[in-house]
Amino acid sequence: MGRALIGHLKERYVHCRFSLLSTDHESTSEGQRNHAFYRSLGFLSYEEKQMSAFGLPRVRTS
Repeated sequence: MGRALIGHLKERYVHCRFSLLSTDHESTSEGQRNHAFYRSLGFLSYEEKQMSAFGLPRVRTS
C-alpha cells in the first residue's frame, strides 16, 4: 500500500521539483524500517543532499 501511495503522489505531483517527507529518526526502531523503505523508493536524506530542515512544533492545548 505504501509503495502504491508514493507512486500515486509521484505521478500526481510530477510538476514539482522536490517532495518533502517527514518520518521518525533513523535511530529509532520504527525509523530504521521507514528509512529503508523510503530509500528503496529513491528518497535521499537531507544530509545526503547537503541540505538542512527546520520545524516549528505546535503545542496543542486540547
